[in-house]
Amino acid sequence: VCISDTHGKHKNEALPEGDILIHSGDITNCGEVGQLRSFAKWFAEQPFRHKFVIAGNHDVTIEKEVYEKVGRQRLHSRMPMMSPDEAREILCADDGFTYLEDEAVMCENYKIYGSPWTPEFGGWAFGVARGRPAKAIWKNVPEDCDILITHGPPHGKHDLCFHGKRVGCEELMARILTVKPLLHVFGHVHEGRGVSTSDGTTFVNASSCNLRYRAENEPIVITLPHKTKSNHLTD
Repeated sequence: VCISDTHGKHKNEALPEGDILIHSGDITNCGEVGQLRSFAKWFAEQPFRHKFVIAGNHDVTIEKEVYEKVGRQRLHSRMPMMSPDEAREILCADDGFTYLEDEAVMCENYKIYGSPWTPEFGGWAFGVARGRPAKAIWKNVPEDCDILITHGPPHGKHDLCFHGKRVGCEELMARILTVKPLLHVFGHVHEGRGVSTSDGTTFVNASSCNLRYRAENEPIVITLPHKTKSNHLTD
């Protein structure tokens, strides 16, 4: 079950049954610790065997350097200073789900890798320059990755914005063409919500909020074959 870009409206989500729940970032509006705390409690309570979440560009308090240098002044100038350490602890300390940040875990014999980076714009969190810097980030995706979770889309897949431009990452797409994961879950571009399959990879833009930041999109359910320890897929 795939969701993304809930922007503090996670409680609006009516989740269908499933084995694995994935949230691909933008948990909050602008990194509010209260929203993170509410989300962590809600997410941990969801009746799934496995739950994974990554951060997105709006979750500014999770990236301490960006929040203290840019985000604090630009986004929260009229609010008390928030604690990036507390924000990160909320996501990392809970034993009801797994927070991933440029790391891989094994789940049901699948290798899952999660990363929050998107092409930089506007001084938001987890921004990386296109080209070589982005290539260095995506080089870390394991060759044997089965399920890839990123916040932003790869170039050309559910990344078309309302203004007519594609904003997905070219270097991420190049890495996907090499690794060929079974499933790639992302969000970021709300108006790009949807599912497609190409060259053996199913691409899911699971944005829960629409372009007006209303949480009106239903979760997207994907069925994958079972995988044995010997890497064989079964029906």
